[in-house]
Amino acid sequence: MPETPESLDAGVYGDTVIDADQLVRITSLHRGFLYQHLYAAACLLRFKTAGMHKLLVERDEDLEAVLPGRHLYLQVKTRSRPLQWGDISGAVDSFAAVRARHSEGKRPGHPQLVIVANMPLGPQLATKTAAADWPGDITLLTPQTAPPEAWLPPAWNDLDEGIAWCTREAAQVPFSSLPPLTLVWKLAARVVYACTGHSDQAFTAKTVEDILEQFVQELQSFPALAHDYLPQADEPDLLTDDRVRLITGFSGAGKTAWAAHAAQHCPEPLTYFDSAALTADAVASGLARELAARHLNTDQRTGLPHASGIDLLRAVHH
Repeated sequence: MPETPESLDAGVYGDTVIDADQLVRITSLHRGFLYQHLYAAACLLRFKTAGMHKLLVERDEDLEAVLPGRHLYLQVKTRSRPLQWGDISGAVDSFAAVRARHSEGKRPGHPQLVIVANMPLGPQLATKTAAADWPGDITLLTPQTAPPEAWLPPAWNDLDEGIAWCTREAAQVPFSSLPPLTLVWKLAARVVYACTGHSDQAFTAKTVEDILEQFVQELQSFPALAHDYLPQADEPDLLTDDRVRLITGFSGAGKTAWAAHAAQHCPEPLTYFDSAALTADAVASGLARELAARHLNTDQRTGLPHASGIDLLRAVHH
């Protein structure tokens, strides 16, 4: 019988495939790679927090974080069963050569191997890693253990957990022009591209700043006065000792014109911010952006922590 759209749909979307084992192998392979790429994206989101100099992908290990005085080698593994010695023995053996290069002074910094896995340790491996002769510079990070360094992302149980963690972290990037989930997928895609050998497989502070698309620009200014301004009787002073004031009046009473005119003759730096069109939860971040763009230099803005909302506004204030 000739193939029809209906029969094609049945073959593509039905509950059977020609080689079920091959499907399992392929999907498991892609899950493993995506888990690794998401973990690299998570490290990029923590780049500034860690004080990282550089993040390398697919060099001597899956990931390498170059930090002041330290060089972390990260191997990322996903399994459908508890982790066994056979899963990590190759990485442990290979790290001996890496350790030797650092000891000989051919590479700077203290080396450490961190094996990140989505599964707990099997009983035999748990016993082996708890023994007195287990190397102190090799750490296994699982969802059941805390990262050996505070900045390191945790190990996730699955991809959904990893995506959710990265999205929450991306929401804390100051002044990002991208929605958090969009930023996560952009970072993961850039990691995939770098893994092909692009740009020496390295992310630096400059490249990370560009990828995050942090947008800091003053978007609002005092409205221009279209005519000669005529002061009104009993106008308030623009500058007083009060930290907070509320100037009220009917629409068209001249509040904005008063503020714009007074600002032209004010010796102090001022910032105009119109919150009327914003939702309540967007006001703090929006105001922080305007203040940072007008009053902070590039170094001060770069030094702001990963934060949003009131936390970001507080950081700008400080």
